[in-house]
Amino acid sequence: MATELEGTLYKVYPTQVVSDRFSKREFVIKNKEGEYDNYVKIQLTNAKVDLIDAYQPGQEIKVSVNIGCRPYVDKNNMEQFYTNISAWRIQPLAAQSSNNSNINPEFVHEQHSQGGDEDLPF
Repeated sequence: MATELEGTLYKVYPTQVVSDRFSKREFVIKNKEGEYDNYVKIQLTNAKVDLIDAYQPGQEIKVSVNIGCRPYVDKNNMEQFYTNISAWRIQPLAAQSSNNSNINPEFVHEQHSQGGDEDLPF
């Protein structure tokens, strides 16, 4: 299941080499859920472990992740599950300004260039 998470980069852990074919690196983002802070620990694996190097704690980011769950049998022979949240893309979260930054400047220019003040009803 793929989704995107947004928040403030809270903590970055060092890369862990699990085997000669698998390494992982974890990081935590923080966001607000109502009045409480919500923390999400996310992992990067293998060739993607360096994606987080471009960001610093405190920076707002958007993370594209896959969420997966796998079963395992514990030492008491009981089936258990663990959930992975694995990142595959990290982007800076663009700050929204209050000066209509969502308006396409080409559209505004086109609208103004098609007519002058004579088209105004007042």
